[in-house]
Amino acid sequence: MKTKRFIAFIIDIIVGFLFFYLSFFVLCFIHASVDLISSIPISLLYTFMCSKDCINGMSFGKYIVGIQTIDSRTLKVATPVQCMLRNLFCIIWPIEFFVMLFNSTGLRIGDQVAHTKVVKRNISY
Repeated sequence: MKTKRFIAFIIDIIVGFLFFYLSFFVLCFIHASVDLISSIPISLLYTFMCSKDCINGMSFGKYIVGIQTIDSRTLKVATPVQCMLRNLFCIIWPIEFFVMLFNSTGLRIGDQVAHTKVVKRNISY
């Protein structure tokens, strides 16, 4: 499961940076102000990373590798609020990665705070 989570994370990073660079180049193309060029792409990237699991507990990367985020208490698909809460911790991703790697349950700090876990996707969705 940790390998699938890592692959999904890499896919999401690639997608996030594609949005970042696309917004950066569009703003440069329309000759936006320096403030917009420096702030909007970063804001879009962080917003994408925080909300990436909000559709049925899956990001694009999670969808590709067949996993999803669920509520660890109810075992139902995590709510958008839970997904955003767990992803707020993406800003400290190096720490999150090592916590997940060395935690026997495989949970990140964000998973522990939001009461979520990542499982193999239920194909019926």
